[in-house]
Amino acid sequence: MKLIEQVRQLDDYKEAKARSAYDPEHVDLPPTLPQPGLDATIPTLERTFRELADALGSNGFTADRADLLSDLQQALVLEHATIPPYLTALYTLAPNSSWQALEVLRSVAVEEMLHLTLVANVINALGGTPRTDQASFMPNYPSRLPLDIDGIVVNLYGFSREAVEQGCAIERPASIRPGVLFAAQPAGSNMTIGEFYLRIEGKLRALVDRYGEALVFSGHPSRQVTTDYYYDGAGAAFAVTDIVSALLALQTIRNQGEGVSDTLWTGNREQFKGFPEVAHYFRFSELLAGRQYQWNDTVETGPRGAHFEVDWSAAIPVKPNCKLADFRHAPELYESAAAFNLVYWDFLRMIQRAFDGEPALLQQGIGCMFRLKDLFQRLVNTPLPDDPQRRHAAPTFEYAPPAPAAAR
Repeated sequence: MKLIEQVRQLDDYKEAKARSAYDPEHVDLPPTLPQPGLDATIPTLERTFRELADALGSNGFTADRADLLSDLQQALVLEHATIPPYLTALYTLAPNSSWQALEVLRSVAVEEMLHLTLVANVINALGGTPRTDQASFMPNYPSRLPLDIDGIVVNLYGFSREAVEQGCAIERPASIRPGVLFAAQPAGSNMTIGEFYLRIEGKLRALVDRYGEALVFSGHPSRQVTTDYYYDGAGAAFAVTDIVSALLALQTIRNQGEGVSDTLWTGNREQFKGFPEVAHYFRFSELLAGRQYQWNDTVETGPRGAHFEVDWSAAIPVKPNCKLADFRHAPELYESAAAFNLVYWDFLRMIQRAFDGEPALLQQGIGCMFRLKDLFQRLVNTPLPDDPQRRHAAPTFEYAPPAPAAAR
């Protein structure tokens, strides 16, 4: 089912719940929405979230809530960590590149912003404070993902097979392993992103089961970002106010990234020019294969639909993982890269304000992210002085403190 349709059902459910038309046991909850409780079955496993909650244990409400909020902040860092690599690949496409490459990279970057927003909504719903404005929020590329999840090192590559293969590695679906999922403290490098999100879901379900929705969801509704402030063809932000909406947020993030357990389709939309919508991993796979998935394709068959050509040479050759220090002997490049960093961090600070109760700023912030294109292209169209490989510069995505006038 399309996310937009699920959000409409969620709104109807909340209205009925407010009128006490639904009983507290969620008996009348539509089956297309996530079913709360610990007796729900973990996707692809014949085991329940109750078993997972028992395996993870409890140290009381305060400690359990703090642990869950810490995981959610790491999820916020994780969702953002993929955006600079995807933007770098997107904005190094040459003008004659295939529209499929452009659309895949653009759509995935936009959906990562949606995921970032949904995680922030869950944090705010629990009475926490999402942080996007601290220096530690930005990875130092090349960088491992938060908690060293999957053992992946993420680089800032220009558009290339290497960049798309990296996208596949980040979004790759994998079987849920009980030995990892049920471990008290699994090693991050042995945990996939999907397993990380399932552990978060298990902790949230357990917290509500033990202490009730009223205590767990203590955040003020004014801090929620809704459809009024974020909407794209891939889906929409929605308010998280209870266990059902929180589970829908977490499952949306997992399904759009690596896909759902029984299909590679996310069911959200038909993309630009009818390019069908599949989860992120499968979109990157289409580029590598030069073929679209068709409706009867599966994970095992791979894409068997229409062929299309990806010209891997239609890209601006940039140096991976540039640093400001690389431009110390090129003042104009240094100035341009520093200006980019300042604007990017202004974007992150604007997002912080949006999550702090000024949700109308989110659309402005997302617009700012894509207006970075001019600064981006100023850098990537400039050759590096004396570079033996004749590569170009690229943004460094390094921390930039706010200008004194902008400091709050």
